[in-house]
Amino acid sequence: MRPGCVLFLLLCAGLPGAARLRAAGEEIGRPLVRHYTPGEYLRHLDCQLVTQDATGTMIFANVVDLLAFDGARWTPIFLPTDSAGIRQLTQTADGTIYVAGAGAIGRLQGRGAEARYVSLAPLLPPEAANIDELRAAVACGRTVWFASDDHLLRWRDGAFTAIPYPTPPGSHGARLHRVGDEVYVTALGHPLGRLREADATVDPVADDPVVRDNKIILLEAGAGGSLVLLTAERGFFVRRPGSRIVPMDTPMNRWLRGKRVFCAARLPDGSHVAGFSAVSGDGGVRFAPDGRYLGPIDTSLGLWVKQVRDFFPDREGGLWLGTDTGVARLEWPSPLSLFDATNGLGQGAVAAAGREGGMLHIATGEGLFRLVPQDDAGRMAHAERLAGREFFALAEHPAGLLALSDGQLSVVRAGRVAPVLALPLGGGALRRSAVRPDRVWVGTTQGIRAVRATDGMWQEEGEVPRFHEAVEALAEAADGTLWVATPERVLYRLSFTDAGLAPARVERFARGKGWPEALGNLRLVQLAGDVVFLADGDGAVRRYRPQSRTFEAAASDPVSPEPAGEVEQAAPGADGALWVARGATLCRIGPGARELPHFVKTAVGRVSWLREEDGGQVLWVGGEKGLARVDLTKAFPPPAPFAVQLRAQGVTEGARLPPEPGPVAFSFVAPRQRPTSAVAYQSRLDGWERGWTEWSSRRERSFANLRSGRYRFEVRARDAEGVVATPAELSFDVLAPWWLTGWAIAAYILAGAGSVAGIVWLRTRTLHRRAEYLEGVVAERTAELARQNAELVRLNQLELDEKISARLAEEKARLEVLRYQLNPHFLFNTLASISASLPAGPTTARTMVERLAEFCRMTLHRADERDWTTLGGELQLLRAYLDIERSRWGELLDVEIAIADGVEQERLPHFLLLPLVENALKYGRATSPDRVGVKLTATRAADGALVLAVANTGEWIEPQEKKQVSSLGIGLDNLRERLARHYPRAHTLEITHGRGWVTVTLRIWAPSAL
Repeated sequence: MRPGCVLFLLLCAGLPGAARLRAAGEEIGRPLVRHYTPGEYLRHLDCQLVTQDATGTMIFANVVDLLAFDGARWTPIFLPTDSAGIRQLTQTADGTIYVAGAGAIGRLQGRGAEARYVSLAPLLPPEAANIDELRAAVACGRTVWFASDDHLLRWRDGAFTAIPYPTPPGSHGARLHRVGDEVYVTALGHPLGRLREADATVDPVADDPVVRDNKIILLEAGAGGSLVLLTAERGFFVRRPGSRIVPMDTPMNRWLRGKRVFCAARLPDGSHVAGFSAVSGDGGVRFAPDGRYLGPIDTSLGLWVKQVRDFFPDREGGLWLGTDTGVARLEWPSPLSLFDATNGLGQGAVAAAGREGGMLHIATGEGLFRLVPQDDAGRMAHAERLAGREFFALAEHPAGLLALSDGQLSVVRAGRVAPVLALPLGGGALRRSAVRPDRVWVGTTQGIRAVRATDGMWQEEGEVPRFHEAVEALAEAADGTLWVATPERVLYRLSFTDAGLAPARVERFARGKGWPEALGNLRLVQLAGDVVFLADGDGAVRRYRPQSRTFEAAASDPVSPEPAGEVEQAAPGADGALWVARGATLCRIGPGARELPHFVKTAVGRVSWLREEDGGQVLWVGGEKGLARVDLTKAFPPPAPFAVQLRAQGVTEGARLPPEPGPVAFSFVAPRQRPTSAVAYQSRLDGWERGWTEWSSRRERSFANLRSGRYRFEVRARDAEGVVATPAELSFDVLAPWWLTGWAIAAYILAGAGSVAGIVWLRTRTLHRRAEYLEGVVAERTAELARQNAELVRLNQLELDEKISARLAEEKARLEVLRYQLNPHFLFNTLASISASLPAGPTTARTMVERLAEFCRMTLHRADERDWTTLGGELQLLRAYLDIERSRWGELLDVEIAIADGVEQERLPHFLLLPLVENALKYGRATSPDRVGVKLTATRAADGALVLAVANTGEWIEPQEKKQVSSLGIGLDNLRERLARHYPRAHTLEITHGRGWVTVTLRIWAPSAL
C-alpha cells in the first residue's frame, strides 16, 4: 500500500472458518544490529574488549589502543608505545576502568572522551616487576585482581600485593571470575580457588578434574547456592554444595557440543551468549534464560563477523560484540525482532500479511513471501519468496489465502500461488464479508467486485453497480454496510438491502463535505465488527451516526495520548483495544494501554500494516523497511538515565577571565548508544542570551567578544524516547578593564562629586547676589503691574457690558422679525372680512379662507407669552395647515398622522414641526412622479426620548443640488437654532432616504426650558 494513502486493516479474527493455525517453530527474526567497521570508525581490525564507563561512553580495546565512543564521536585513548595489546578491561565500584595487557597495566583517569591512560607499572612490587603480560583482570568493590602466567596481583589502597601462582606453559595463564562479591581463579592444573581479599591468599574450593583439565570460560552463581561452570570444549557443568562437579542438564549443551568456546557472558535477564574460536566456525550462539536455543550470532543477523572476542551488555539493554571485524551492537535480548532483506524478505515495503496453513504470508512491493519458522537444526526463521510481482492486499479464507497483485487476484494454498481473476492494473483492497462469509469484496482501480468460494473453488459474482471509483481500503459494518476509501481521501458508504451486489444507497464524504475541515483526513479501522474512524491531529475514535450523517466520538471509546500527527496505520487489539501508529509513536489505546519505544517504529520506517495475534501476546508491524515482530509478553528495558557531559575550551568552572578574552568554546554530549535514539540538545549562555536554542543535534558552541559580566553556560538533552538527561552547566566571569572596576568608578564618583560641590557653591553665591537685585526690581514692577491690571479690569468690564447689550438688542430684533413673519395681525382681520363676503359651501373658497383664518388665529393667539405649546396643540396647527394644502392639491396629496398614546401632552416649542412639514410638501412635490405622500408619527422610545418623524415620498436632494427647487433656505436653519437653544445636547436630527421615501427623524429628551 502506498505511503500517505488511507489506511485499512484486513484482520478477520473470529470470523467463521478463519481459525488461524500456527506453524510449528519460533517465528523470531533477527535483532536490530548496528555494525561499526574498521576504517570508518575503528583504528584497527580487531576489537577484542568492550566496556562502558560511568557516563555511558563505550570503551573499546582496539588492539594496542583504546577508543571512546559517546554515541556520536570516536576519540582515541593512547597507551604506551611498547604495549603489544590489551587483554582485559575491568571497572571498580567508583567507576574507574583498569587496563591489563601485554606490556600494559594501568587505569583511566577522567571520564568519557576526556579519559587518559595512567600506567601503574612503576608501582609493581620487585617480585612482579618482570611480568611481561597480564591476561586477566577483575574488580570487586574497590579492589582489582590481575593474573599473569605466574602471579596473581592485588591492587588495593594504591599498592600492589603479589601472589605466586604458576601455570603450565602455553596455557595462557589463570582466569579470574567474579561471582557476587567473591572472586574465583581457575587455571589448567589448578583446583577451583577463591581469592581472599583481606590477606591476599587463595582458598581451594573444588579440586576436580573438570577444573584441572578444562579451561573455564564462565563461572556464575546457580540455583540453591550452586556454581555453574562453562568449559571451553565440554559445555556447562554445575557444582552443588557438598557434591562434585557434574554436567549440567540444559539444552545449551546440545548446541555447544563439538564447539570450542572462546568467550561467553550471562546477561541481566538470565540469557546466555557464547562466542566460538575460529576453529569451531564463525560467530556464536544465543540462549534464552531457560536454556532454549534462540539463534546464531553470525552473518544471518547482518553481521560481518568471523570470531566474537567479547560480549558486553550496556545500560540501554543492548549487547555489544567485540569481533575480529570491528564492533557491533545488537538490540538483544529484546521483544523486538526484524525480517528484512537480511533474512530473505527483500527490500519492498510491507503491504499486508495473513496466514494460510498456519504460516504467515507477507505481501510486499517485491513479491509475496512465506515466513518459515526456526527449525530443529538451528536455522533461524526466514522468509522465502513465492511470487515476484508487487502485491497490495491479502484476505484469509478457509478456501485459501487471497492475494491481490498488479492486475490479478490469486489464491495461495500449500505454498502454491494460482490465479483466480484478472483485474485492472493498479492497487486495491480485499475484505472478507462478515455478513456472507463465503464472499470476498475485491476493490480495484475501477470499482468493486465480489468473488465467492463454493466447494473450495473461487467464482466471480460480478461488479458492484453505481460505483466506479478507485478503491484503496474496504471495511464492512455489522449490518453489511460497506465503507470504501479512495486514493483522493474520499469516503463512500454503500448500503445494501439484500444479499445482492447492487447498493440501495451510495453516500459520499470528503473533508469539509461530510466531516469538519478541522478534523483532517479520516482513516478506516475494522474494530469488533464495526467500523471506526481516526482523524489526523485528533486523538478520538469516531463512529458514524446515520441520523445526523456525522462522525462523532463516543465516550466509551479510547482516546490516543498523542493526537498530533498523521495516522499512518491502526489495527484492533484484544479486548476492544486499538493499536495506532501516529507520528513518531506506536501505542495501544483502550484496555491494556501502552506505548512502545520509538525505536520499534524507527526500525520499520513508515508503518503500513499492523496486526495483533495470540490474544495480545504478539504484535506484527509492517513498514517501508520490513516486518517487525514484538513479543508483548516481554518488557522493554526502562530508559536508562543519562547525563550531559560538558567540555570547555578557554575556560574552566569558576574561572575569572581577563577583559576582552579570546573565543570561548563548548562541546557537549549526552551518551546514548542505541543507534535509533538520536539525542537533541538545547543550550544557552546566561548573561549573553535570554532564551534557549532550538532542539538540534548540534554539539558545539563558541562565543567571542564577551563583554564583562557573570556567565553561566547551560546544556540540556533528550533522546528519541523523550527521556531528559541530567543537565550540565559551567559558570565563569569576565573581568572588567581597570578603568571600569569598582575602585575606578568610586574614584570617578568622588572626583565628580567634589567638582559639582565647588561649582554649586560658586554658582549659589552668584545667584544670591543676583536674587537680591532682582527682588527689588520685582517689587517695583509688581506695583506697576497692579496699577495697570486694575485699569484693564475696568476697561474690560465696560467692553463686556457693551457687547452684551449689543447682543441682546440683536437677538431682540431677530425675534421681532421672526414674530412679524409669523404674526401679521392685519392678515387675520382681512381674511375674516373676505370669508364673510364669499358664498357658503363645503368646497367653496369660503371654506378655504376660513381654514386659513383659523390657522392665523392659532398662530396669533397664545395662552401666555412663553414660547412653548404641547404636541397636541402643534398637531392641531398642522392639521389646519394640511387642510389648506388638501384644498389646493386635492387627491394628489395623501396625509397620514400616527400618534402614540400618552405623548400628546409632551411640551414643544411653537412651530417646531411646521418647517419639517413644509419641507416635506415642497420637496415631495418636486421629486414625486405623481401623488405626494406625507407621514407624521410620534412615539416614545425605550430610553424615554420623544421620537418625531416626518416623511415624504420622492428622492433625496443633495445640499449642492437643492438650488433646483425654489427655497429661501431658512426653515431648517431656524429649526436647528431653536433646537440648540431649547434642547442643548438633548436632541438628534437625522435624515434618511430609501425605497422612495425621505424621512426626517427628531429625537428629543427633557427640554432645557423645563
